[in-house]
Amino acid sequence: MAAKSSGSRQKKGDTSGTNDSEDYVAKPSVAGAGEKATVGVERVDKYCPAYWQNTDPDKEFNESSLPVADALKDQIQALIDATFRAGVKTRDRKVAMPSRMEVMHVFRFENSQMWNRYLDKRNEICDRGTITPVEDLDGMDRKRRVRTTHAEALGGEYAETMAPGLNEHYLWHGTSPMGAIGIAKTGFRIDLAGSNVGTMFGKGAYLAEASSKGDEYACEDESGMYDGVCALLLCRTCLGETFYMTDSDPDGLECAAPGGGGEYDSVLGDRERVRGTYREFVCFDEGQIYPEYIVLYKRVYDNTVL
Repeated sequence: MAAKSSGSRQKKGDTSGTNDSEDYVAKPSVAGAGEKATVGVERVDKYCPAYWQNTDPDKEFNESSLPVADALKDQIQALIDATFRAGVKTRDRKVAMPSRMEVMHVFRFENSQMWNRYLDKRNEICDRGTITPVEDLDGMDRKRRVRTTHAEALGGEYAETMAPGLNEHYLWHGTSPMGAIGIAKTGFRIDLAGSNVGTMFGKGAYLAEASSKGDEYACEDESGMYDGVCALLLCRTCLGETFYMTDSDPDGLECAAPGGGGEYDSVLGDRERVRGTYREFVCFDEGQIYPEYIVLYKRVYDNTVL
């Protein structure tokens, strides 16, 4: 069965969620034509990634600020650069568009309880046997791969355990340094969805494939050791079956959301398709997201760090 999608033509001049630098004329939304495919992976027993400091899955651990090697920090900077879309901004941006995001520090979160919850949800999605690939949802002949995966900046052992057949990808979530630390301790709080950003594509945890979109939601701490520093979380995300949208559609969201009778785990809000801006991914269950890395960075404006 093809994944359902929703969307409509938006009138020229409607600036909701637009690139402020240009007046985009919306293209008609096309229902997703992707067919479900076998997931291509099997359930996994409880394990820890080989590159973690804590590698015994039977032990409890909660490490929220493990520094990473310089080589990984460089890879994450390359991933930020590769997924940064210069000049593309929406009404979610509250500060000037930077020319670059300069990584200051990267820390890894290792939390056994949160990780095992993620693996349980991943196995639950895997047990269905088939998933519609995200790159096929928009009905276009050209496959639109998730930018963080397509960039291939984060490779080797850091990507080898990912399962694209489950629509599992690394995605960005913008926040503040203290906000990132809070998420590391408790995980994403779906019940607080919309408290800091809008909910155009439903109630859930919002993530982005473009670092520049994550930056729109990021903010600086106003005091303390991270004064003037912003944060991105780089999250392992198991999107599962995804509901495709280009515009707000409350009726469609009600059908897609848990309890609405649909078979969906997440939403892909494709404003890039109709407004030239960004795609966002919304997960309904915090168990689908493991916030593996906190990336502390400063915005660079015309070669000046602010």
